[in-house]
Amino acid sequence: MMKWLIVAFFIVNVAASTYDDNVATRSIKIEGILKCSKEPLVGAVIRVFKNNTEDLGQVIATGKTDSTGKFSVEGDTARFSAAESEIEPFLRIYHQCEEKKSYKRVQLQVPKDFVSLGKMPRRTYNIGLLNLELGYPGQTTVKTVEGL
Repeated sequence: MMKWLIVAFFIVNVAASTYDDNVATRSIKIEGILKCSKEPLVGAVIRVFKNNTEDLGQVIATGKTDSTGKFSVEGDTARFSAAESEIEPFLRIYHQCEEKKSYKRVQLQVPKDFVSLGKMPRRTYNIGLLNLELGYPGQTTVKTVEGL
């Protein structure tokens, strides 16, 4: 009898832990098309940060634009503790449109409506088509993109 009680206790603890992690996990998916004037912006670095920080440990998704300028990135907070799973995601685009020696960095805050519970995003935030030849509010220039 005692053996079964211990087994049942263990199963309940594992199930509760797994349930808590899945409920606490947040996910997001973002896609779009980037251009430099009339040309596709190829190889732009895309990162989604958990919040507005420079800490690379807070990146939850990363990718690059393809030969047509398209990108699609998705990520989740499964590797973070339940206490750290809340996100206010920021999309950062690092590119060299009209720039040869450094990178321009454009940052967009993603509406919280596009953050899903669980590991699978239920909605996609589509930024549409952005022409990065134009300057954007808050755009900065960085010499290198860390972590590449």
